[in-house]
Amino acid sequence: MFKSALKRLGWYDSLKTSFVYDLYLHVARPELIKERREEVQFYKSVLTGLTPGARIFDVGANEGNKAEVFRRLGARVVCVDPDRRNVNRLRRRFKGNGDVTIVDRAVSRQVGRVTFNVFEEGSPFNTLSTKWVETLGDADKSRFDAQMKKKTTYEVETTTLDELFDTYGEAFFIKVDVEGHEAEVLAGLSRKVKFLSFELNMPEFKEEGLACVKNLTAIDPAVKFNYAVTETKLEGAQWQSAKDFEQWLGSTPLRSMDVYARFTD
Repeated sequence: MFKSALKRLGWYDSLKTSFVYDLYLHVARPELIKERREEVQFYKSVLTGLTPGARIFDVGANEGNKAEVFRRLGARVVCVDPDRRNVNRLRRRFKGNGDVTIVDRAVSRQVGRVTFNVFEEGSPFNTLSTKWVETLGDADKSRFDAQMKKKTTYEVETTTLDELFDTYGEAFFIKVDVEGHEAEVLAGLSRKVKFLSFELNMPEFKEEGLACVKNLTAIDPAVKFNYAVTETKLEGAQWQSAKDFEQWLGSTPLRSMDVYARFTD
């Protein structure tokens, strides 16, 4: 009830970056503190060479939980999200924090305007991908316990990863989590970063995953790939070439993962 009251007052998101909220979590939800610490350590181990002040693009930032992890790594974070409720959450949560920039856009292959599909305001399932909407709406294909139906749509402006580079500067790491639209996001990238990750749901979006690998290989033929099922460790014994990783994707029984790409210098 106290949490609901804070949300109604618009204070909850701002409190989430304060020491008061951390004290509350230590007492009431210690498992969340443990989970966040594990995520921080995970990214420290994966993002080798990350230095304080390095820039991270959080594409599909939602309410900012990953941005908070990246901020704790000492990074400057550019949060990009088209969802109106999420943008308001992000602005409240990181108000006055000069290390976090909020961009109220979707990311795609080109600059323009597109239709944003909404299941619920602020839902992590909201997407630009019509295939994602159709998949969740089909009871036989839905990845969850029951089919999900979008409730509304509205038009949003798009940017590209290249344009984000031009506007905010070079990124050390790009995180992409946009519910089936990942290949379109990476189609708007033409330059190297040090690290990049994208969400992949299998087998429905296998072809999109392969398209992501192809696009990143076009940027850097020597790029290497790995994957994580949870943000505690990389599951691959070693980083693989694009060819080997594509073969692995063709045979894995895994249904969901985050794919990590490491570019050469």
